[in-house]
Amino acid sequence: MLDLNLGREAHQRSTGYGADEAGRRYDHLLRCGFSEAQADHVFESINLPDCETITCRLADLRGLGFTDPVKMITTMPAILGLAIDNIRGKISDLRGLGFTDPVKMITSLPAILGYARERLLLCGGIIAGLDDRADGHLLRLISKPRRAIETVAAAEPARWSDVLMLLREARTSLDDGLADSAPRIAEAEE
Repeated sequence: MLDLNLGREAHQRSTGYGADEAGRRYDHLLRCGFSEAQADHVFESINLPDCETITCRLADLRGLGFTDPVKMITTMPAILGLAIDNIRGKISDLRGLGFTDPVKMITSLPAILGYARERLLLCGGIIAGLDDRADGHLLRLISKPRRAIETVAAAEPARWSDVLMLLREARTSLDDGLADSAPRIAEAEE
C-alpha cells in the first residue's frame, strides 16, 4: 500500500471530511473488492463519496450489466460521482444509434461516460452512418478535438477511411493555423 496521508485533502477540492472519515471510506473500497493499489489510485484521484454511495454505485453498475465495476472505477474514478440515470441514458443512446453492445464499449473505454451526451450523439451519429461501421470506431473518434469532429460530421463520410482522411486534414489545418499565428504573436510582442 502507498503511504497515504488520509488527513490530506484530495488535490482537486476540499473533501468536507476529516482523516477518520477518509480512512473509513478508503477501508470501504477495500471491503468492496478494490485492491490496495486500486483503492490508492481512486483515493488520490477524487474525493470519495460516502460508503453507502460507493456500495450503491457498484450495485447499480452491476445491474446495468458491467461485470467488473471495480476495474471501471479504477480506470475512471469520476464514475463514482456520475448519476446512474446519466450512465443509463448513455447506454440507451448508444443502443439507439445501433451499437450492438454499449456495455462492452463502455467497459473498453470508461471515459465514454465522461463525455457530454451531445458529443456522444454527434460521434455516434457519424459512426452509425458509415457503410463499414465498427463499434471500435466510436472509441477512436470521440477523443478527437471538437473542431475535427465537426469537420467530419459536416462532410458526411461514407467509410471509416474517409473519417481518417478528414481527421488528418483537420489536424493539418489546426497545425497550420497554430504555425500561422506564431509570427503574429512574435510581432505583437515586439
